[in-house]
Amino acid sequence: METTYPTPTSFWHKNKDIFIEIIAFFFILLFVYAAFNKLLDGHKFYDNIRNSPIMGGRTVASLASWFVPMAEIIIAFFISWRRTRIKGFYAALGLLLLFTTYVVGILFFSPYLPCSCGGVISQLTWNQHLIFNIVCILLAVWGIVLSYRPRKPNTIPEDTAPYEYQ
Repeated sequence: METTYPTPTSFWHKNKDIFIEIIAFFFILLFVYAAFNKLLDGHKFYDNIRNSPIMGGRTVASLASWFVPMAEIIIAFFISWRRTRIKGFYAALGLLLLFTTYVVGILFFSPYLPCSCGGVISQLTWNQHLIFNIVCILLAVWGIVLSYRPRKPNTIPEDTAPYEYQ
């Protein structure tokens, strides 16, 4: 009698839907929390962007203070529905890459470190914020990989195939 042992991939394959749901729930909470925090304390978010050593200025602050929270809410909605979830994960990845680029710019190219974000994340240092963003990027990539569903081959049923002349 031969004993078979589960392969490591079978664990991921069996539970991938659970992992996708956990990642989706995390991003929904993160983006909704961050968006409403920015909208409720909008003037502080506007001032932080306006006084940023990298992106300072009224025009950028005016646009970003509305665009960023709205983008976060839209991404959360996309991730909420299974049909649009992978698009939401891609959008989350894009936004996180932008945030991470900003944090790297502040850490390595800024003459001074401005005030950080609001809410719970404000308790993080800029270095910790960078690590948090990298972990979130990895989670978004993991969500994309787990959500990937190979397309079914485009087959034509025999009764609808074009007639071949001999």
